[in-house]
Amino acid sequence: MKLKNIRKIFILGDLHLGVRNNSIEWSDIQSDYLVNHFLKQVDQEGFDPERDILVQVGDWNHVRESTNVRIYKQSLEIAKILTEKFKRGVYVILGNHDVYYKDRTDTHSLEGFDKIYPNFHIFTKAEPFILDSHKFLMLPWIENIDELKAAVAQFNVGIAVRGDIIYNGNTTKWTKFANSLRMMMALRLSKVDAAAGKAEFAAVRTTGFGVGAPPGQS
Repeated sequence: MKLKNIRKIFILGDLHLGVRNNSIEWSDIQSDYLVNHFLKQVDQEGFDPERDILVQVGDWNHVRESTNVRIYKQSLEIAKILTEKFKRGVYVILGNHDVYYKDRTDTHSLEGFDKIYPNFHIFTKAEPFILDSHKFLMLPWIENIDELKAAVAQFNVGIAVRGDIIYNGNTTKWTKFANSLRMMMALRLSKVDAAAGKAEFAAVRTTGFGVGAPPGQS
């Protein structure tokens, strides 16, 4: 997906609508935060409805198996408010709480939102998101390690990374850190499948990049 003439990206974290057993108190708190705090903060930051977009980074809903009717209505109302505010688009990356199946994203709790609100976009698969000269990888929930590696491998920014306050654009350090996470996942996997865990751990060692310390400890 490509967009031109984008000025600013506003980021909205996990919403988890329906948390705490669809608590009315918590849903009221969440709606109040979005309407009376978040959107006011957006205006204070300097908002341009013709050039600014919103990215919601996943887990819009909390319960993957089913959505409470009252929570579904609340979700629609929130989507309406946000799409009316961000005319250039609201872009949602599916999180693990949004998808019905743990290993697939083809069935999720935001089905139909993009049909109701044309500028509400849902990323169900890994996809490059190009904003003018900036390129991002929109990466929804992926459980399969091989699929995750393939999605990341095909993403090539083609330009030097800018604005990286962690490793200052050093992609080798990021790769080492990612390998460390893969090894941790392999160790956890080995508790339920020793052979698969061992194979994944060994695969990391063949990358040639090694492993690295977490950000801030390098």
